[in-house]
Amino acid sequence: MKRFFLVVLIVLLVCTAAIAGTKLKIHYHRYDSNYENWDLWLWGRGLNGSAYTFDSEDEYGMVANVEMPEDLDEVGFIVRLGNWADKDVSQDRFVQVQGDVTEMWLLQGVKDVFFDVPDVSPRVLFTAAISDKVIRAYATNKFDTKDWAGKVSVSVDGVERTVASVEKVDPTDISKTNFIEITLENPLTLEDLSAYVEFAFEGFKPARVLMMGILDDYYSDKKMGVDYSDARTTFRVWSPVSSNVDLLLFEDGEALEAYKIISMEMDEKGVWETTVKEDLKGTFYLYEYTHYDETVRAVDPYSKSVYANGAKSAVINLEETNPENWTTDSYVNLEAPEDAIIYEIHVADVTGGPDSGVEEDLKNTFLGLVQEGTTGPDGVKTGFDSIIDLGITHVHVMPAYDFWTGDELSRDFEDYYNWGYDPYLFSVPEGRYSTDAKDPAARVNEMKQMIAAFHEKDRGVILDMVFPHTYGLGAMSPFDSAVPYYYYKIDKAGAFINESGCGNTIASHRPMMSRYIVDTVKYWVEEYHVDGFRFDQMGFIDVATMEKIDEVLREINPSVLLYGEGWGDAVARDLWMQPDDGKYFALISRMVQAAVKGTNIGAFNDDIRDGIRGSVFDTGTKGFVLDSFPKFKNIQKGAIGGVQYSKTLFWLVDDPAQSINYAACHDNHTLWDKNSLAAAADKKNDWTEAMLKDAQKLSGAIILTAQGIPFIHAGQEFCRTKNNDGNSYNSPISVNALDYARKAEFIDVVDYYRGLIELRRSHIAFRMRTQEDIINNVEILKTTNKRVVGVKINGTAVGDDWKEIILLFNGAVKEYTHALPEGIWNVAADSEQAGIETLYTLQGTITLRPTSALVLYK
Repeated sequence: MKRFFLVVLIVLLVCTAAIAGTKLKIHYHRYDSNYENWDLWLWGRGLNGSAYTFDSEDEYGMVANVEMPEDLDEVGFIVRLGNWADKDVSQDRFVQVQGDVTEMWLLQGVKDVFFDVPDVSPRVLFTAAISDKVIRAYATNKFDTKDWAGKVSVSVDGVERTVASVEKVDPTDISKTNFIEITLENPLTLEDLSAYVEFAFEGFKPARVLMMGILDDYYSDKKMGVDYSDARTTFRVWSPVSSNVDLLLFEDGEALEAYKIISMEMDEKGVWETTVKEDLKGTFYLYEYTHYDETVRAVDPYSKSVYANGAKSAVINLEETNPENWTTDSYVNLEAPEDAIIYEIHVADVTGGPDSGVEEDLKNTFLGLVQEGTTGPDGVKTGFDSIIDLGITHVHVMPAYDFWTGDELSRDFEDYYNWGYDPYLFSVPEGRYSTDAKDPAARVNEMKQMIAAFHEKDRGVILDMVFPHTYGLGAMSPFDSAVPYYYYKIDKAGAFINESGCGNTIASHRPMMSRYIVDTVKYWVEEYHVDGFRFDQMGFIDVATMEKIDEVLREINPSVLLYGEGWGDAVARDLWMQPDDGKYFALISRMVQAAVKGTNIGAFNDDIRDGIRGSVFDTGTKGFVLDSFPKFKNIQKGAIGGVQYSKTLFWLVDDPAQSINYAACHDNHTLWDKNSLAAAADKKNDWTEAMLKDAQKLSGAIILTAQGIPFIHAGQEFCRTKNNDGNSYNSPISVNALDYARKAEFIDVVDYYRGLIELRRSHIAFRMRTQEDIINNVEILKTTNKRVVGVKINGTAVGDDWKEIILLFNGAVKEYTHALPEGIWNVAADSEQAGIETLYTLQGTITLRPTSALVLYK
C-alpha cells in the first residue's frame, strides 16, 4: 500500500511539474494613454518567441496575465506595436522568474523593470548634451518655455550650473512643448562627461543627462584596439563617458576570474590606454567600464580575434596567422570594375550539403570552401572547383565576420543555420567557419588560407559587411557597452531608431562610428587582402563615410570593388548632434541608389531584377522571361547599364560600374523558385520544366550581356531551389545547401552560363567603361513585339574584334520573326549553347525560339 501511495505521489509530482509552467502579471503604463495594437513578445531560453495580449486594465494602465507552458527561470520580453511596427524599448529585456507569479510594472520609454508600482508623474524620457553648452530634453508632458526662470536647473555632481536660456527645439512648436533646449552659460568639460549631470524642471522627475553630440568634439585618430609585440602590448578604447576603465586579463577563454586587473588612463580625447610590458600572446581580455551608474564588462569593439562565441577578446600575433607565401599574395587586378563578374556564396551552403564532396570535418568551414578535387553526383565538380570552373572573377562571401547567432562550438547547421546578418564583431572572422573556434589564431589563419586559395586562381574575394545595425544593444553590443547610445540613431524620446528592421540603426555619420567603419574595411583589405565589400542596407550609411571608404581603400587597391543595397530615404535627421546652420537638426545624406551617381560605388539594380523575374514581393507577378510585356523597358534599361541613355531610357546612374545587374541573390526566392511560383499562378500559359529551364537561361543571357557589373546567385546556373522558402536566413542547411544533384541534372544550364561568362570576359563590347561609350555605341532596336528586346552594339568603337553585335531576347512563349541587318551574322549563343565559338551563321529574316536569347556578331 505504501508503494501504491508513493507511485501516486510521484505521478502527481511529475504531472504538477509538467503543468506548472511560468506565470507573469505584467502592468504597462503609457503616458499618452494610447494602448491600441500594443502587445508583448515573450520567450525563454531555447524557445521561439510568442505574442501575448494585454487582457485587462487597472488604474496603472493595461495588464497582461501571461501563462507560458514551459517552466522557465528567466523570461525575455519586448513591448511591441502590432506586428513589429515599433518597439517601446528597443533592447531585449529579461526578468528572473519569482515565485508562483512574477509581477512587474513597465513604463513607456523606460528600460527599467519595476517590481513595485512606480511613480507615473511627468518625467523626462530622454535628455542629452548635443554640444558643450546645449542640452536637449524630451518629456512625457509639455514644458512652458516662456515660464522657465527659477524652474529649470542643471547640475554637475550636485553643483548647479547657470542656465542662460530655455527654448523650444522645433521652431514650429508653440511655447508649450515636450521638446526643449537648454543653453548653459559655461561649457561642460571632459571631466563633466563622466560626472552625474542632472536636468530638473519643476513638476517633472529629474533625469540624468547623457552625452551625445558633445562627444563629437572628442574625436580621436589614435590607433584603437590592441597593438601587439612580443615585448609589449598596448590597449586603447574610446569611452569619454566612463569615470573608470579597467583592463581585465584572463589566462584562458573560459576563465571566470581575471588574473590581472589594470587601471587604464584617459587622454584629452576620452581614449583609455595602458601598455603591458610582457608578451601577452595567447592572453584573453575584457574591458570593464564604469559609466552612467553602472559597471559593465565587454569585449573590445576593435577585437582582432576572440574565444568561442565572442566570450573574450584575444591577443594574437597576426604575423603568425599568415599562410605560407602570404607576403606574395595580392589582390585581383582589374583593368576596370566592369570586368568583374560576381558570384554570391555562403560558406556553409557551398560545403555543407551531403553531396558537396567536402571532407566531413571541413564542411561549413573556410578550409572546406577551398578544398580542391571534390565531386558530386555523376562526377560533377563541386565546391571550390565548381566555382572556379564557372569562370567568375569574384566571390561575394555572405557575412564571414563574427555574428551573434549559433553556437561556435557546433557546426551543425541543420540544428542552427544563419546567414550572419546579425553582427557582433566586425573585424573578427566567424568562429563557426573555423575548425577550432576556441583557438583565436585558427579562425584568422583559415580565413586567410581561404582568400589565398581564391587569389591563387585569380579570383577576388568580396566580403558582405552589415554596418547599419548590430544584433543587440546594451551588453550584447560592444559599442553600446563602451559609450551607451552614442553609436546608434536615437529618436527624440530616447528610443533606438529601427530603420534596419533589426532593432537598431547604427549612426554611421557620427565621427567615431564613421571612423570605426573606415578602420574596419581598411583592416580587412590590409590584413586579409580582401578585394572589395558589399554593404548591406547601404542606404542607411551616410554618403561621407562611403566616400571616405572609397578614398582610403582605392589608395591601397585601385581595383577594389564597392557596392551595396541602395534602398532607403536619401536623407535622415539627427536631433542629438550639433545641428546644421539654420536648422534644428543635423541633416544626413545617405548612400541610396541615386547617390552612387558620380562615385566609384555600385548599387543593386532592382529595375533589371524586377524586369527579369517580376516583383520580389508578389510571387504571382511574372517577369520578362515569363512572357510579361510590361517589363521590356526594364530589360532595355538594364542592357544599357542603367546610365542616362536618353530622356526616356535611364535608371539612376551615370557610369555602368554603378549598376550591379542581377536576377537573384540570397534575399527572397531563388530565381527558379520565383519563376516556378509565378508560372503556377499564370492562367494563360501552361509552363513545363523545359520552359522554365529556358527562362533560367534567358535570365543569364540578359544579365551577362548587359552593360554594368553582373551578379549571380550561387546555384543560379543549375536552377537552384530552396523548395519555395523565400526567407531562408535561419532555415536548416538541408534547405540552403547547394544541391549538386541539380547541377548534374541541369548540366546544360551550367554549361550555358559558363559559356556566357566566357563570352563576356572575352569581349569588351559587353563591358564598356563610360556612359558616353554606351550612348554612342549601343542602339536599342525596334521590335514588333514588346516581349522582345533587341540591342545592337558597335564593337569596333570600343576596341572589340567583333565589329558589330546584335542581342535578341525573346521573353514570349511564341516564336518571333526578326529581320537582321544586311550581311552574314555569326551566332555565338542561342537557346541551347553559348560561348565564343561560332555555332552557325544566319542572314535575312530569322525566327527566334520562344523564351530564348540570340547573340550574333560580325
